Amino acid sequence: MSKNRDSDSIESLANNFLNSLLVNLFDTNNLKLVDNEAGRREIGIDFFYQVFDRKDYTQILSFEIQNKGTDTPIKFIKQKNHPQKGNVSYSLELRHIKQYYNQITEPLIFFLCDINNQIAYWYPIQLDKTIPERIEKKELELSKKKKVSKKPKLQIYIPAENVLSLKTFENFLEDIDSAREEQTRKNNFNLSSEADFSSIVKEIEGKHIIDQAFITINKFNGMNVFPTRLIPKLPFLSKTKYGASLDSFRIKTDHDEFFSLIENLTLVNRKLVYSEGDNLVAEQDEKLKGIMNFLKANFINHLDWGGRKYRKRICIHDLFIYNECDCARCEFDSLNFIESNTKINKELEVNNLTSFEQLRNAYAAYLLGDLRTSSFIFNSVYKKSELENNLVISSICKYNLKQIKRLVKNNYYENDKEQILKSFKFGDLDNDEVYIKRKAPYFLDVYYWLRDDKFYSSATWDIDGFVEDAKKMHFYDKHGTSYSNEKSDEIIASFIRFYSFLEYNFIIFDYFTDYHRLATKFLECIFALSNIVNPESCKFDKFSTTIIRLWLFYVPMDKAKILMHIYGVKKIKPDDEVGLIKTFEEFSNNLLKSAIFIKESSNLSHFESKVKRIVSNLFLICSRLDVSSNIINKIIAKLFKAINKIEHFSIVPFDAIKQLLDYRDDISKENIKTILDICARFDYRVSSSFSLAIKHYVELSSESEIRDFVFDYLGISNFDEQENIIDEKKIEDIAYAISTLDKSTLDIVKQRLITILKESFSARLFHIAIIFDLIDYEEELFKKFVNTVPDHSKEHKAGSFLGSYDNFRLSQVVNVIFKENIPLTQDLKELANNSSKEYKQYYTWLLDIDNYDYSNFEPIWVLKHNTKFYIQRFKESKKLKKELKVSLKEQYIEGVAQFYINHLA
Repeated sequence: MSKNRDSDSIESLANNFLNSLLVNLFDTNNLKLVDNEAGRREIGIDFFYQVFDRKDYTQILSFEIQNKGTDTPIKFIKQKNHPQKGNVSYSLELRHIKQYYNQITEPLIFFLCDINNQIAYWYPIQLDKTIPERIEKKELELSKKKKVSKKPKLQIYIPAENVLSLKTFENFLEDIDSAREEQTRKNNFNLSSEADFSSIVKEIEGKHIIDQAFITINKFNGMNVFPTRLIPKLPFLSKTKYGASLDSFRIKTDHDEFFSLIENLTLVNRKLVYSEGDNLVAEQDEKLKGIMNFLKANFINHLDWGGRKYRKRICIHDLFIYNECDCARCEFDSLNFIESNTKINKELEVNNLTSFEQLRNAYAAYLLGDLRTSSFIFNSVYKKSELENNLVISSICKYNLKQIKRLVKNNYYENDKEQILKSFKFGDLDNDEVYIKRKAPYFLDVYYWLRDDKFYSSATWDIDGFVEDAKKMHFYDKHGTSYSNEKSDEIIASFIRFYSFLEYNFIIFDYFTDYHRLATKFLECIFALSNIVNPESCKFDKFSTTIIRLWLFYVPMDKAKILMHIYGVKKIKPDDEVGLIKTFEEFSNNLLKSAIFIKESSNLSHFESKVKRIVSNLFLICSRLDVSSNIINKIIAKLFKAINKIEHFSIVPFDAIKQLLDYRDDISKENIKTILDICARFDYRVSSSFSLAIKHYVELSSESEIRDFVFDYLGISNFDEQENIIDEKKIEDIAYAISTLDKSTLDIVKQRLITILKESFSARLFHIAIIFDLIDYEEELFKKFVNTVPDHSKEHKAGSFLGSYDNFRLSQVVNVIFKENIPLTQDLKELANNSSKEYKQYYTWLLDIDNYDYSNFEPIWVLKHNTKFYIQRFKESKKLKKELKVSLKEQYIEGVAQFYINHLA
């Protein structure tokens, strides 16, 4: 290692080199490589890449990378008898190898980068068939040692020929494809049910079907939502060799007694009535209620008969009883954070809470960012569950305590940090397998789902497949053909079961980016299918409250916004308008009620990020929600009140507010004024949100109201008195509003501004005044403006913090030239010499569009400055339109194509 380089420097250089190499290779093959935030950092993933076709921006593939760098010469194995002679030997932590090979669902490629010689070696670790045997051998070796390293390692062998280059690029892509196929095979094998119910079958033999079902369900006391693959294996659902099968929201059973039980149930005055009798088993009413709660919690809405003779499908959902719940967990879900916190603290003093109720409170405390209280309750419940031998709650506590300990260690900064860390005393899930196999083999599926995060693997595999199908349907629909694939229920069921397994078993997983990435994929499926036009294709016509809730809590707003743009989502039609409106009104009321609590919890970054995502998504959804103007304005008015009460800049969703202004023309004048006040309050006036709000406000106001607004904002009573100081920044803020004043007032404004500019020239004030016609063009002032163009000719891209040296002032000069149709003299054309090297051709083209040498032209330039004056000039150039048309045939760029269609065609 170089004396001048530490490990962080080497890692940074290696990552930069590899990323640049991959981008160039994919770009050469007309593919766009997008680097997304890698999933969970603790499992050692450095990059998560998605690859898109540049022509239509459809996704081609995705893969993950673990990258290591070295600045010492790479050594190749030279021993004559070594089976890996000629290859590169490298060691990785054993735990990482096991995760890469068995648990990660995406293709993962390991890279070793020689940063001195700029060489990258790749190793498709998931395709190495020797790994399982070598892991087993290593673990056997470790088991015999008295003292074992905290981080045991295993050697990997990288083929010497796997040097990534243009020549080997196809081989690299083949390895990615093969790795995906291999992980699919492993996943299908790993996700099969391993639970053994023989002991339960023996216990329930000869009992009434009500007891059979209740006893089986009660074996998992503490768990609401079961692993998907476990449900059809439950003894009361599966009787013959054909078994039961779960398909979206319905289950097919061949168990005659269970089918007959449900067949003979009716709901009368919120009570389940069994036509065969009332007292066939002890506590029959409670047991029937427990069975129904199991079916409801696991989204089993319909029961189909799987035997030989026909029996009519049963609508189980007609038997469900729904109750309002005001527990701390449900209060959080309704955004009543202050009430959730109050209930948790109040119930800390209650001694007769069940373990399940305590578990629920511990999870709610975690959601609120209160790691101190959450860890205290989880520790307490864990000790109790161990004494009661409750495997479900004990296992959930072990899983959660591990996650909370990590959060406290890395994200907690209070004085009692060390005290909390010392309080964690819990067993390791890895050590429970032998005991469970011996004492409770029916619990194995639940155990594996927790220990190995199989709940995530299962959902990922399902959702990934659905995403591909949804994209195909959207693609075919765009090209005028149908693609029927009736999987809408399966898509929803798959994600809802994943979501509910975590949320209603109180399992901590939502702070991982994996969760948000999967939620985003789910939403992409919904968007792709919601905008289908062809009537022969299946589609989502309306959004359920459940889908919107999932979006609200777990999809990053910026990702949702991009997806809405890609799939052209302009309207969100709720399937239950009354119910959704009620929910949104409850959300806005509760946010307002909890505003002070949110403000006082701003130091809890985990909680604050949740609130920010929720508030941003509320505004984003409202921007497209197909409900009445009155309702929307009522909801957002409450949201604005909450934002003002919270008084925290990071909570204000300016980007989402812009979406509201972009996509709705029915926002009330009062709400527009509130947006202006919020932008001013948080000093966010130089923004598109503020500019758009000004435009909307002016369009909704009378002349006198606009005049009052302008004078009030500028802090003056009129323009013609010399003692009134004009703040040029404020003039810039509301230039559009000033430009709509009556003619006599505008004449005074022009005189006043010209006087100011001649006395003390300001390039900023001149530009905004000339663009909004607040002054007339004067050559003398324009020359002064031109003289303010800085010289960037000696600057270069690497020297800029932002990565480029666009000459902002020069762009403004060009804007004025285009607006005023100023003749382009040689002196003006030579202003291109003031730009940086990277931008010289761009400005040379701008300043001589019709005579430019288009062999150096980049079509993307037309997107750089989309002012109305730039666009007007582009429209006037026949040569530009011709060259753009030719370039799009040679290389299709979606943004350029849309610009051409919208403005130039």
